[in-house]
Amino acid sequence: MNRPRALVTATVGLSLAVVIGVNQLTAAQNAGTNAASGVVQSSALYCTGLTSGDGAAPGYVMFVNTTNQPRTMAVTVAATHSSSRPRVIDQLLAPHTATPFFPSHWVKGDTYALAAYISGGGVAGEQVLTSDHTEGSCVTGGGASWLATGLSTKVGGSSTLTIFNPTATEAVLNISALGTSGITQPAPWQGITIGPMGLTTIDLRNEVVNTPNFGLEVNVLRGALVMNDVQVIGGFASLVAGAPAAVQSATMNEVPTSEGASATLHFTNPGSQPATVTLTIDLPGANTAGKVAPQGVTVPALGTASFVVTPNSAIPADGEATVRMSATSPVVMGLSSGSTKAAGRQITTMPTPSGAWTLLDATGRGFGSAAVTNTGTSAATLTVTATQHGVTTTWHTSVAPLSTVPLLTLTPGLTTLRHALVHVTSTSHALILGASAVTKTVGAYLDSGLNGR
Repeated sequence: MNRPRALVTATVGLSLAVVIGVNQLTAAQNAGTNAASGVVQSSALYCTGLTSGDGAAPGYVMFVNTTNQPRTMAVTVAATHSSSRPRVIDQLLAPHTATPFFPSHWVKGDTYALAAYISGGGVAGEQVLTSDHTEGSCVTGGGASWLATGLSTKVGGSSTLTIFNPTATEAVLNISALGTSGITQPAPWQGITIGPMGLTTIDLRNEVVNTPNFGLEVNVLRGALVMNDVQVIGGFASLVAGAPAAVQSATMNEVPTSEGASATLHFTNPGSQPATVTLTIDLPGANTAGKVAPQGVTVPALGTASFVVTPNSAIPADGEATVRMSATSPVVMGLSSGSTKAAGRQITTMPTPSGAWTLLDATGRGFGSAAVTNTGTSAATLTVTATQHGVTTTWHTSVAPLSTVPLLTLTPGLTTLRHALVHVTSTSHALILGASAVTKTVGAYLDSGLNGR
């Protein structure tokens, strides 16, 4: 049976008022490459979690072409509670531009999932929430496991897991919740089956009741799945991308320590033994360098723990910190951040270091702060390309090992990131690019990194 197709050519300049975002860009898992040129010949992006206007996460997807060549793309749109069949829309992406895609324009439903197939590499995708201009991830393939931390079903909020099967075969999964009282494996969460190109949502409040801080572990028994958790705290929605696995070391930059900011690190331990976590906190100011003693927290087996970064009398108020975590056994780290004067919180999972990141300011608001961290033990050589007001400029620079550098210091002559599309690449796959939104309390809301897995 032929599926309906439509042709759309939608090129927008970077002055479009939509979102601030950070996007990690990697080759798709099913992409074929040309060994001689290194050009990705085909790639895929998968997105899930956006809702209709009646849901918690209404919005659209921004497809960002970071290359100097046009790209063609076919997007399949599916939705829950929809009488419409999945639709396939062909789209043209112009060089160095950001193009919005509204799934609700093509299929009417409650929650949406997209599978975008692109003729060529260098395209990133980010999901934009129109309610509060935060964003979530589009990824490059499904996975066999998924973990998140810092989730909440406290009364007044919600936590909804969205699960998309982008493959042509049936998938089966089990879900476990981990908290201060240990692991919970509700019967309705075991042996869940999702058909090919299927999409389902699970309201976590049905089994984890009025719980302010817990972790989630998804084990895929058959197939590969794409997942996002739509988390609402204090009226502020986040698309929590989660992580593919627990790790023994991780880094988060742009962790706010400013007066009036609130920042808490959350940890989930899916292992059978307690994990001792050591935190090294580096502050940007010269007068505070090295003045924060290593901090620690113990995460119980099959449980969770938290560490308050801000406010904390042991940590001076000095802008955006870089936090390096090491643990005796694998854990998942996340950050909840916001203002002490507001109930809303942004939930961000630890980023996965990569050799390619894209930063987009399509709102024209700029950023409260943006920085590149080299998590490796060797210097990283970088190529930074920025497009601003139709002009594209490239710089070649480097970042010392285990150090964080403000992004603008790597781009001489570029004095602001307003209306800018910035692409950072390196032969070192140890980079993290983080940015915070412009807020009255600087750095109160971290723009979550979108891991291109």
